[in-house]
Amino acid sequence: MLTREEWGEYARKFYKDYKDRPEEEAKEFAYQQGKAFARTIIKKLSLSGNDAKVIAEVLKTVLKFEPTARVETHGDKVHLINEGFCPVMETSLAFSLPWEKMCRIMGWPFFTGLAHAVNPDVVFITPEELKWRLKGDPYCFHVFEIRRE
Repeated sequence: MLTREEWGEYARKFYKDYKDRPEEEAKEFAYQQGKAFARTIIKKLSLSGNDAKVIAEVLKTVLKFEPTARVETHGDKVHLINEGFCPVMETSLAFSLPWEKMCRIMGWPFFTGLAHAVNPDVVFITPEELKWRLKGDPYCFHVFEIRRE
């Protein structure tokens, strides 16, 4: 999995490549990157199934080097809580990149792709709707929910 430095370099390169392109194009690229990354993890760890536990395992693996991130499973929901400086936030602040935009066009689509590689019925509820450090909250709170009809 990627170290904090590698995530930072990825975010910097992503912004450089996509800052002047349509947002939907950037989001789609990040989403597909997330799906591909998750598929690699699923294969490497021999994971099977499409439930919240598998999504949580993929997230934990991706965030292995993120000491302040917590991943919790609650029934059909996975909570990702980070009280620290995530790579998107850290890179944005260190290199004067637009933090809000980086979450919207790179971070959130990437995480959605990770979850959709496990289960395409997952709904991602963004920190913007919950708790987001950018809004002054003490942590970022992401929810991945498998919605059953």
